[in-house]
Amino acid sequence: MNTKFLSIIILSCLLVLLGNPVFAKRLPEIFTALDPITFNFSTGSLAFDTTVLREFSESPEIEIDVLDGQSSLIENIKSNLNFLQNQGVTWVDITVLEGDGLLWFNSPTLISLQHTDFNHNAQYQNNDPNGELNIAAENAKKKFVLAADVLTVIVTEAQQRGIKVTANIESLAHIINRASGSGIGGEASALVLADNLPVPNAQQFKTIITELLSLGVDAVFAEAFSAEYDLVLETMLTQANIPYWHSGAGVGNVWAGYYYSLYPAQPEDYLAYRYLHTDDGLIGLANIDFARARAVEKTTALVLGAYNPMPCDLDLNISDFYNPNRGNDLPWIDNNLPLLANGNQTENCTTALWRNLALFGVLSQDPDLLWLAADIEPSMQTTLDANFLPRFKQRLQNHAYRNKNLPVANIIVDLPNFDSAVDGYSVDDFISVLNLTVLPLIEDGLAAAGLQTVLTFGQPWLGGQVSLSYVVTAGGHEGTADSTTAPYWSRPQDLPIEIMALIDSNQNRAPVFIHPIFGVANVGQWQLLRSQFQLPQQFAYRNSEFSPYIEEQNSLISSFMVRSDGELIVDANDEPLQQTITAETMLFNSQPALLQPYIISDFGQTANVVAIDEVASERIVFSGNLLTNQVDDTGVLQNSQRLPSVFLLNDGQGHYLWTVNHLHHEAFTYMLTTAATQALAQDKTLLQSTRAHFRGGLQTLAFAYDQTELLWQMPVAIGTNIRLREYDQRGDLVADHYEVYNGRLQHTLAKRSLLVAEAQLQDAFFNGKNNYLYLPAVAIQDRFFEVGLALEQQAGTLVLQLQSFSEVQTTTNPSVFNTTTAVIDIPVIDIYLNNIAQQASAQLGSIGANQFGINQLGFQ
Repeated sequence: MNTKFLSIIILSCLLVLLGNPVFAKRLPEIFTALDPITFNFSTGSLAFDTTVLREFSESPEIEIDVLDGQSSLIENIKSNLNFLQNQGVTWVDITVLEGDGLLWFNSPTLISLQHTDFNHNAQYQNNDPNGELNIAAENAKKKFVLAADVLTVIVTEAQQRGIKVTANIESLAHIINRASGSGIGGEASALVLADNLPVPNAQQFKTIITELLSLGVDAVFAEAFSAEYDLVLETMLTQANIPYWHSGAGVGNVWAGYYYSLYPAQPEDYLAYRYLHTDDGLIGLANIDFARARAVEKTTALVLGAYNPMPCDLDLNISDFYNPNRGNDLPWIDNNLPLLANGNQTENCTTALWRNLALFGVLSQDPDLLWLAADIEPSMQTTLDANFLPRFKQRLQNHAYRNKNLPVANIIVDLPNFDSAVDGYSVDDFISVLNLTVLPLIEDGLAAAGLQTVLTFGQPWLGGQVSLSYVVTAGGHEGTADSTTAPYWSRPQDLPIEIMALIDSNQNRAPVFIHPIFGVANVGQWQLLRSQFQLPQQFAYRNSEFSPYIEEQNSLISSFMVRSDGELIVDANDEPLQQTITAETMLFNSQPALLQPYIISDFGQTANVVAIDEVASERIVFSGNLLTNQVDDTGVLQNSQRLPSVFLLNDGQGHYLWTVNHLHHEAFTYMLTTAATQALAQDKTLLQSTRAHFRGGLQTLAFAYDQTELLWQMPVAIGTNIRLREYDQRGDLVADHYEVYNGRLQHTLAKRSLLVAEAQLQDAFFNGKNNYLYLPAVAIQDRFFEVGLALEQQAGTLVLQLQSFSEVQTTTNPSVFNTTTAVIDIPVIDIYLNNIAQQASAQLGSIGANQFGINQLGFQ
């Protein structure tokens, strides 16, 4: 231990805990994305509106409409920046162009763009742009138009106030996607996010970014661009030394993950989620981004959006807002004013849920930044409420403890060697669908076992000790007479030597899970794997749906349906028809749990039918019923047979193999968590399946997507005090009590509520990995406070800044704060540096307002 290093640590003062504390800084840093151009922050209302004259003509023109008596856009901007400065905001996010083509900065390149060989005026009757359109407005073509050249003013005025400016160009991606008919905002079945505008080519795109950067912005935020645009952005911004804030992992300096949806509460919710651009709840998708960021040590931002309306009425779901037949150009789901399918209004809790979302994300993912995406009416009104931000911060401050030194689970995506012309998938397609479906389930299951996830592609993580590896691989069908193709996918993907080394006990003793997406192949290294698991080289079942010829049949079944000639059956939109291949439920400890996934996705469900008598009973971890469906050539189900089959098996040496690729969150989380804790020789965390995003450990989190019963264990001694706090769907505290741990805990959790269960620890600790000091109990007079602090550097001096506090029950070994001498005595503190723990005692003395210095440090 470097005592010289610790001797310069300074701690924040705890005197404020007895009163109404005011804090200087928090982790994560909180940003709000409010529109400072047309919105008036002081009144909380729209100050200006825009009307486009001759909207679809060759020469559109903007008319600025004054709504609340504000003198000018510039004065409104200055007033709003003063408001943000007074609120302590250090960044402002500016949407510099909108999906309808309005520009808030002068881009000659965008303004001059034209649809190729097209006369815009010809869309009007008699070529008169002041007349009526000949076509429906939603089909008309438009041009970009300058609303007001205000970005230069915003940058100048903001920087004078110590506020940095991020230029948000997301809408340009939606415009490009609409033109290509792909990507977020471009797919026909999804919400239209942009009008029909001309698209810049590669060189024009570079020129647009050059025009933007010349205005002095401090960062650029983007999402939804395809890879080629992202690469250009990253290259140009890196050369300009401008940070690139990016939604999702892979490119940029700051990786943002969105929280605004839980796992679907019912199958119908899936339609609404698909309409709102995702296959799964956004919690799972964001957590995969954070897992990837941890692997490469990227800065992360947790973004709270309000794009999925969340009914306050717990009898309603998001699907109740979904109606594709509204007509009159109304959106299928209105995010600003959500209507039920019958047109009636209901109370919207989407921003009320923010405190739960933020707390769950901060405690489980530890992001660097917390970004309130206040860009639609509900989120703007909420963020401008004077009472909101203090209540929002207070919720984070009330939970001081953070799990320390969690064991690491490395999720490894084994990259396939796909040729889209041959296999039907490209590598990018494969990864994209994994991100939307299977990977979020895996992250949830591993976290429920009390593990911290890191995600890598192609190679194991080398950044630290790995307690468990989880390999997601394409796999493929078993060989048939036609050895290179199968009805669904071709060319089974072999396991590379890096993955085989993981399951070689002579090279790696940590547990390993193998999760094939397209089946357990029997070629190459898969033959060795089958031998290791004592599996036959060919499973006995023959899927007759493949072909009438037995030599072309194998054990693989899929939710994709095929004709008698083995060709996929598709609908009118050329989408494959699907029929689930898993039973609806199965029993765990006599309790039924959902097995069929709500989301089948572009991969579908696949499974090898592995009969339970083909595997030694001690190798079977979980088994259940698979459905083998017989359909006619139109996809009509003729009959279905239920076959008891293996789902998950082990080789007796700490290695596990899935034979089915996609199960419902409820069953999958329980299965994986049970197997992972078994593999690590730990007590179970979940004792029964649950309909919640669950995080195990000394700080248990459960965020319910439906009403559910929790039965779980925590890694503490019998007799430990456990504090349980539950927050309802409005984010309000509805329960706060202590229980004495007797080996298990049980709690009924309401839909969309959050439970935080925390063990009351005896000893303080300092975690050198994230520079975090935790004091489980500081005695101040006759009260006890749980306190969290983070190591920072201020004016060249290392300080520990107060992060959070909460009053707790008495404990047997508290730190003591002497209000007369302003000294804190810490009898025992565990210090973790480089995964080595040492125990010490410390005495902290006040050296000024809100600061303490170490008077004594002694090691035990």
